[in-house]
Amino acid sequence: MINELINLHIMQGKELVDLYNRYSSNKVLRFSDRATAIKRCTQVLTEAALRQPEVIKDRPNMKDSLKLDRAIQCFENGKRIDIWANAHQMWKDRPDLLTSSQQDRLTKQLYSAAKQGVRLVVTINDRQFSLVNVAGVN
Repeated sequence: MINELINLHIMQGKELVDLYNRYSSNKVLRFSDRATAIKRCTQVLTEAALRQPEVIKDRPNMKDSLKLDRAIQCFENGKRIDIWANAHQMWKDRPDLLTSSQQDRLTKQLYSAAKQGVRLVVTINDRQFSLVNVAGVN
């Protein structure tokens, strides 16, 4: 199970190949370029997270669900843009970052993975998004 935060943008080329080959049935020796490597690794990690067996048989109760990280952070070119209380607040404050359908897809990917104990970094429009546990974010 994937349980650590993975930042693909700081990984070496060989590390990206190893990561991709660990989670993909189609093995590669190398990628044609860094952008392709990051895109394909993001896809394979998202697919792997969604394939994880359901750990909780029943829907989590509200008390446990509220413990999930809900704050979302955004990075561009390795520099943090901001942190918001949730994806909707981010979209409301900065609609230039994502379209509404991208925000919906991002929310589904990040929160579905979080419910399974997986931390993902999702790249959309050359920006990286991840959930964080930050007290006091409004």
